[in-house]
Amino acid sequence: MTRVGPSPVRFLLGLLAVFLIAVVWLFVLSWYVLFSLFLVPYRLVRRGSRTRKREELRHREVLEAIESNSDKLVPEDSDSDAS
Repeated sequence: MTRVGPSPVRFLLGLLAVFLIAVVWLFVLSWYVLFSLFLVPYRLVRRGSRTRKREELRHREVLEAIESNSDKLVPEDSDSDAS
């Protein structure tokens, strides 16, 4: 036997399915919005930390280069100048 028209039960089940899909999508959207707001400060702190670490390494390399060049410029025997 075939049905002639839509039954109210099928209509309510379809409406329930659409409602549940909308609820799930709202949950996913709120999850992304909430955690993206929480992760922005963390990402900024991590980026700043990496930047400071990189600058500290560069500074240390520059100081080592200066020390190695200054050792070459300073005479080792200072007694020879006095005679």
